[in-house]
Amino acid sequence: MNPSHFRQQSLGRRGLLVVVLNEIQAFRSNLGLLVSMTMQPLLYFAFLVMGISATTGSVRYAGQRLPYASYAVIGVIGLIMMTQMSQAIYRSTVDKQFGLLAVKFMSGVQPGDYIMGMSVFPLLGYFYQCLILTALAYGTGLRLNLVGWGITIGAGSVFLLFWSSLGIICSAWFKNYQQRDVVMQLLFSPIAFTAPSFYVDGQGPTYLRWLANLNPLTYQLRALRALAYGNFTGSVLLVGFIPTVVMITIAILILRRLPLTLQEH
Repeated sequence: MNPSHFRQQSLGRRGLLVVVLNEIQAFRSNLGLLVSMTMQPLLYFAFLVMGISATTGSVRYAGQRLPYASYAVIGVIGLIMMTQMSQAIYRSTVDKQFGLLAVKFMSGVQPGDYIMGMSVFPLLGYFYQCLILTALAYGTGLRLNLVGWGITIGAGSVFLLFWSSLGIICSAWFKNYQQRDVVMQLLFSPIAFTAPSFYVDGQGPTYLRWLANLNPLTYQLRALRALAYGNFTGSVLLVGFIPTVVMITIAILILRRLPLTLQEH
């Protein structure tokens, strides 16, 4: 049986619903994961945002003078958003290795619905971590515009689709779990460190600014900060959103041509 013969079948929107419900069930079955998810925003906020803020005070960014904590807390949102890619990688790698990806496509799930559905697990984790970050920010007296903060988190959930799509693309190339773990280690640290999450965007040594401009997380952070502090422009938002659309499109094209197998390997 060649599962690629079934690619032309479609469940329509029901395909998306099937994957979404499956991912919600998977999230509920992994509630122990919430313990580690709790630690990430807590550590970033307590030891980096508040620690550096105690010595830095305020920074100048995009023509405004901002408390460093207000600037850096958006960086934490960006890191939370990006690292949720690991959940998309884990989930889609399991699908591929155990033949579940072929079963889903055979059942009529379309690649676009698969990507959206597989992003539900990372999205639930993202919103949970943002909830903790919000409680920490307001609990420590950080002055944030509630509307702007909510819009920023909402925009971050859209940007997260970029990272979950990238994670699914990466998992399509993995031949085993060792490759997955090595690539994840090589991928996360450079992205996290070169983006202006905690240092001021546009400042620092030339090599740092050059590397930051190669990092897609940099442009997403600029869009998030523009939304959070009311200085957004159409160009900043487009530069943040366009890569998400492009990455989803690339992921769909790759999944449409990906060799499928029903056997565990």
